[in-house]
Amino acid sequence: MKIKKILSVAVLSAFVFIMPMPAQAADKCCGGHGGIVVCNKATNRLKCFDGTDSQTCACSGLIANAETTTKKAATTNKTNPPKVKNTQVKLEIENAIKDAQNKNLVLSKKLSKIKGTESENIKTIINDLENQIEILKNIKVPAESNTENINAIRKSINSVKTIVQKDFVEANKAIEQAYKNIAFKNSLKTANNDLNIKILNFSKRINDQKTKGYDTTAAQRILDDLNLQSDRIQKLETSTDLTASQATAKTIKAVINKDILAINKTFELHKKAKILEANNNQ
Repeated sequence: MKIKKILSVAVLSAFVFIMPMPAQAADKCCGGHGGIVVCNKATNRLKCFDGTDSQTCACSGLIANAETTTKKAATTNKTNPPKVKNTQVKLEIENAIKDAQNKNLVLSKKLSKIKGTESENIKTIINDLENQIEILKNIKVPAESNTENINAIRKSINSVKTIVQKDFVEANKAIEQAYKNIAFKNSLKTANNDLNIKILNFSKRINDQKTKGYDTTAAQRILDDLNLQSDRIQKLETSTDLTASQATAKTIKAVINKDILAINKTFELHKKAKILEANNNQ
């Protein structure tokens, strides 16, 4: 008999660990009987620790309410997770805005050195960067929010930062290319100015040779070709394809050098003819 009682107590003790109940329920239903252990389905009454059924509580009563309360608390925690302060997120937005503004300032200073059509593409990129700054400023951050909302805000911040960095890189590449174009076009203008001075001097010498009775047909033909090369250089100044323009400029330079050598050779021949004529007259 004692063995059965010991086993019953052991089984009931195990049930205590399997289904613990609130202290309030234990006092109300099994006060003086060791507390609630489990529902006795055979009697539909709560079974107490000492093995007796509760005289005041049915299974469908307090136990069901206790389970419902537990589930409701879990659901509440899931749908309404704890909120945290958004101080760090606000700081991240402020830093992102400052970084974008600094990038915009750097690009604007570089752009100020570029004029005309070279600057249009760069202005478009900078305008987009400025739009991203406004997007950052318009991100609404409440004083507190849950982790899910904070992660969504951070995702928006990082998305804008990615676009800002892309705009910054693209604008710098465009600016670098514009600087190269400007330097190249300036070199073309310098080269064409030098060529026009040579053309003017050659034209004067041809007219002088002509008045002295020399045949200047070959020299004039070369001079005409130099004028043609000057026109080609002027057209390159409006080209947008730097690589192709540089290749063409290299070809033009070679032609000009060849023409200069040829026209100087005709002048040298005239000089020799003049010396020979003077010697014959003696």
